Amino acid sequence: KGTQEANKSVTSKNIGAAMIIAILLGGLMYMIMFIAQIGILYPDKFFIYDIPFIAGLNNVTGNKIFRYLILFTASLNILNVYNDMFFGASRAIYSLSSLGYTPKIFSKINKDNQTPYMAIIFVSIIVSLAPFFGQFAFTPLVNISAFIYIILWGSTVFANLKIRKKENLSQTI
Repeated sequence: KGTQEANKSVTSKNIGAAMIIAILLGGLMYMIMFIAQIGILYPDKFFIYDIPFIAGLNNVTGNKIFRYLILFTASLNILNVYNDMFFGASRAIYSLSSLGYTPKIFSKINKDNQTPYMAIIFVSIIVSLAPFFGQFAFTPLVNISAFIYIILWGSTVFANLKIRKKENLSQTI
């Protein structure tokens, strides 16, 4: 139900504009951070610190609060990625189950809030057990997942371009 309501206001033009704005803003933020790092630390000191940006902020302000502030925001960013991937994985398993590619148990929906509770429980168990297997088992899984993620996004972009060319659609991505 929520997906159907959300899809009513989404158009290709809105998605394309949002993607372009997000890419431009992300690039701008990276440039600002890069220029800020260069401006606050001498070039000969840049490579002797583990985290040059924090060292530069400490040198400029004389205050170590930035070290904790940046570590705190980095921790929040990790939690954000975890949250996105957790819900993305559970929804992907639910969708695959709805299409018949994974066991049907994963397509069970909670009647109260319309969430795929069995897929969420499954992903929660996998994520909870992952730290107990250690870095030996977890690092190769992360590396393979990153590689597959790149292939997934690349194939999505190329498929979209091919469909647009085949159907002679003038609107860009």
